[in-house]
Amino acid sequence: MRVSSYAVARPIYYDRNSATKGKTYQASAVAPHTTTTRWTYTVPTGKAAYVEALNAMIYRDVAPTVVSLAQVIIYIVSSDAVTSTVLQVRTYTSATYTFFYGSQSNIALLKAGDQIYANTFDNSTGGSVTYTVDLKLTEFDA
Repeated sequence: MRVSSYAVARPIYYDRNSATKGKTYQASAVAPHTTTTRWTYTVPTGKAAYVEALNAMIYRDVAPTVVSLAQVIIYIVSSDAVTSTVLQVRTYTSATYTFFYGSQSNIALLKAGDQIYANTFDNSTGGSVTYTVDLKLTEFDA
């Protein structure tokens, strides 16, 4: 197609074969654990993705015997292998029925090969935590 004028623009991203994608991890009464990846998303070849929303929640179900850090971290790894933390929710309390919540919107534009993933960990001894970690994005033709 020959473009004879700069007034002719490429369609906006959501008009380029777009699809809504999401990832979620929800689990109750999770025992202390080392760093564990809960979900991951990699942008396919020929596509790009706009990360629209991230949510993370930690809820202390049962008090630990020895309290330590429990957290959720969401990372983006770009195609040049640079890792960035985009959302982090943490708690360092033994108080039960307490929750900690974090949310972000309009996060990032990811290119083919870029990755976003969520990790959880709880270094406490005993006790348990409920986790919720969500991602919403729009994938479209690059």
